Amino acid sequence: MGLPGALPVLNSKVIEFAVKLGLALNCNLAFNSKFDRKQYFYPDLPKGYQISQFDVPIAASGFLDVDIPLEFGGGHKRFGITRVHMEEDAGKLMHTENGNFSQVEVKNLNSFASMSRAIDFEISRQVRLHSQGQEDQIVQETRLWEEGSQRTITMRKEEGLADYRYFPEPDLPSVILSQEYVDGIQSCLPELPEEKRRRYEKMGLGMQDVLFLANDKNIAEFFDATLAKGADAKLVANWITSDIAAFMKNEKLTINDIRLTPEELSELIGSIKGGIISGKIGKEILFELLAEGGSVEEIIEKKDLVQVSSSTIPHFLTFSTRDSRIFPRLFCMPRINSAFVPAFDSCQPPQNLLLNQTTCSPQFLFFRSYCMHVIILVIISIYYFKPI
Repeated sequence: MGLPGALPVLNSKVIEFAVKLGLALNCNLAFNSKFDRKQYFYPDLPKGYQISQFDVPIAASGFLDVDIPLEFGGGHKRFGITRVHMEEDAGKLMHTENGNFSQVEVKNLNSFASMSRAIDFEISRQVRLHSQGQEDQIVQETRLWEEGSQRTITMRKEEGLADYRYFPEPDLPSVILSQEYVDGIQSCLPELPEEKRRRYEKMGLGMQDVLFLANDKNIAEFFDATLAKGADAKLVANWITSDIAAFMKNEKLTINDIRLTPEELSELIGSIKGGIISGKIGKEILFELLAEGGSVEEIIEKKDLVQVSSSTIPHFLTFSTRDSRIFPRLFCMPRINSAFVPAFDSCQPPQNLLLNQTTCSPQFLFFRSYCMHVIILVIISIYYFKPI
């Protein structure tokens, strides 16, 4: 505020964030930058100048790579970043620049959502003026974002650099960065969206799935956590972008709100891939896990959902037709307690085939039911197709 006797003090966090932003935007860092005074009148600037950076900003000449969604044509596009500088203005700034469009500075942006809406409005406004032949109305200026009306309005026409009468800020020293300081910040940067998208692409995922997974930090973390449990990347992406996404949309939930965990999704995919359950049963289990949580193994066991297939029958059967009698012959039954396995003879029917269920293991009961169905089918076949 320029009060008598008050001097500006540089916040070290501002430098840290500026370096982080410069690195994230692939900029060239200035290891020796300085502050300047920018002279202009503004109602909220009683001292008549703003501390900013003029000719030596802390970062410059960067770029940002963006993947375009398929509905907008797809492909990759690189946007240039002119500079990143520090200043005492508490407002957020954004610039839109495209071809012959003039540079416009928009103030009063208090969130990323506001920034997005302001960009959309400015693009529409400038395109409309171009299409109406009013290019002269698009000038370099500072505009104000009105949250209530969702539009920008002219705040002041931009003056030239000479009008700002820049000169070095006498009350703040130069900002000198060391390579060690920059390396320390670089090592702390998280995986950036561009890096994440390229990593997902290398897994063989389509661009639509890549964008869906990488554009939401929480969904990306859920996806990566599921992969860490050994699940196949393409199968995990398919479940998340289809059934799980549909459930979240219908229930108006985020990935953090659902009861399903990455561990159980991995277990579910493994159960289907291993032939323990079918894909249809897998979807039924999925929706129960999403709504109520639980364990895949417990749900399969509780509801007896194991599908019957050659891979899930733990034994081998052969059949004999001596004296018009058909008896199953058991060669081996792994997983079944040997105390409950009857001694089958090729000529004599087993006497304990109908053991009390309370003394039989679940596997044996399944085996017995399977054998009875096979016997009935064979008898019917012999009756109808016996030779004359």
